[in-house]
Amino acid sequence: MQTTIDLKQLSTAERSRLARELYGLHSEIFAGVDLDAFDRYVFQSQARESALRVYRDAAGRPVGYFVAHVYEHVFRGRPVAVCRGEVGFTSAARGKNVIATFALEVALRYKLRHPTRPMYYLGTLIHPSSYAQLHRFADCVYPSPDEPTPPPEVAELLMSLSEHFGLRAVDPARPLVREVGWSTRETAEEQRHWHGHRSPAVRFFLRENPGYERGEGLLTLSPLTAGGLLRLGGRFARSKVSRWLGARAARS
Repeated sequence: MQTTIDLKQLSTAERSRLARELYGLHSEIFAGVDLDAFDRYVFQSQARESALRVYRDAAGRPVGYFVAHVYEHVFRGRPVAVCRGEVGFTSAARGKNVIATFALEVALRYKLRHPTRPMYYLGTLIHPSSYAQLHRFADCVYPSPDEPTPPPEVAELLMSLSEHFGLRAVDPARPLVREVGWSTRETAEEQRHWHGHRSPAVRFFLRENPGYERGEGLLTLSPLTAGGLLRLGGRFARSKVSRWLGARAARS
């Protein structure tokens, strides 16, 4: 069960009420952020567009949320659109690919209104699962196992965006690692799972961002063209069908 809300249609007070409603869930998933910061950073964003989707279990209890933003930024004298998001799911609800359709809806809606404007996804990813999902479905991701050092123009854009969003570098030796301040709560078993994972994307993330458990994020950029968004949607759909067929076979 899910509910979608256009945050830009709400007053400041109404957005703060939603922040209070979801802060308990957020604190169950993440450490390091108080209610005021959660409200300010996630719900009072200065983005051009902001939409919230809340996911609930059969009893109506929230088990996940995703806030999708579209910002506008000027790079080399030209406006670009920047998609960002804050997402959190309980351990039991993670890894089910439930947010991709919502992210696609928000991005495509903006892209259709501004078809010639360059669009990017920008993340400061604090968990290997997030990076692995993006790497799996997107056409192109910087940095990546295949291209650990972004091309000069991409690196320049990343630095411009990190300054625009106030993303402070953690270590000059790791220019793409930024201080986020919140970290995913994990059990020892979950940590062992990720540190023993064989996926090249997960291994790359752990190598590039070894301090993710302290709330450090890997600055990540993915160009979003109209064709790329459609291909992303196709990969997601195939993944859903494959998952459904696997579950059906297991029940047979």
